[in-house]
Amino acid sequence: MKKKSCDSRQNRESWQDWKSFPREWKFYELAAGIHKKAQEFRVASLLNVIAKEGMDMYETFQWGNSSDALTIDKVLVKFEERCVPVRNETYERYVFVKTVCWSVGTVVDRLWHHQSGCLVS
Repeated sequence: MKKKSCDSRQNRESWQDWKSFPREWKFYELAAGIHKKAQEFRVASLLNVIAKEGMDMYETFQWGNSSDALTIDKVLVKFEERCVPVRNETYERYVFVKTVCWSVGTVVDRLWHHQSGCLVS
């Protein structure tokens, strides 16, 4: 499995790539037989796959219950919260609408790229 990073300071494509990671991880767990192992083993495997950046990020997470740090579903939720940036829809609408001299091709291209970042699929 290819190592992943979710540095939220990187471009939109980077975090959109990260959005598919939980699904890829589930398939990897099934294929490797990791899903049958203890929660601690599953978390350790995940941290190995996401490399040093992921481990550094993991160590900054705040846990309500210390056992949550070793539960794969709760760890994936924490990464999701950290890796998917907060959207400012008002600003995005402003940027999208502020230019009025677009060609039809540009409008279609902008709509296509804008919808790829939409919260509703």
